[in-house]
Amino acid sequence: MLDDCTRFCIASSHVPDQTLAAVWSVLWDSFLAFGLPDAVLSDNGSAFRNNATWRWSSFDLKLMLLGIRPTHGRPYHPQTQGKVERFQGTMERELTPFLVRPAPLQPMLETFRTRYNWIRPHEALGMRTPGSVYEPSNRKRPATMPAPFFPDGSIPRKCDDQGIISYKAQRYKLGRSFSGQPVGLHENQNGVLCIVWASFTLAPLEDFKV
Repeated sequence: MLDDCTRFCIASSHVPDQTLAAVWSVLWDSFLAFGLPDAVLSDNGSAFRNNATWRWSSFDLKLMLLGIRPTHGRPYHPQTQGKVERFQGTMERELTPFLVRPAPLQPMLETFRTRYNWIRPHEALGMRTPGSVYEPSNRKRPATMPAPFFPDGSIPRKCDDQGIISYKAQRYKLGRSFSGQPVGLHENQNGVLCIVWASFTLAPLEDFKV
């Protein structure tokens, strides 16, 4: 995890797999240590787009409940996440010579992270270190994940196990990430009835008509 502005490495963790649960545990701890960001940019790996049949994955919904805007790079276009790609290349070059013998990986990652953040000067930062210019977010992480919530005046609906809701005798399919979840229907400033999730307006309800 990198801060987009300063390149500060917030976390570098060896996880057992590419599931949402494994990745989310790292983010959850990082949000406690460094605060909540305004947005998170990720690629379209299985942890981030695990069950997104159309627009939003479970990863996206979790972020939005915390007031974080999820964004994803264009598929097969790693340049969108160029800073992370370059960081990973640097990390790989530095760690590879030490991986010739079996050894725990996480201590190596932490050593590299410390050196990267606090010792290595960064050209894009005027030869300062990321740690010298990074400032944590002042948005504190809650103790537990918030339950789904919606703006005042929203019309509540409950998705079935296929992510489908009914409204005025019409069915709307939101996708598997909404399976079993409550959602809200709320008019936007133009009077268009939209799907809302937490404080985010997702899209007009008509976009989901079955």
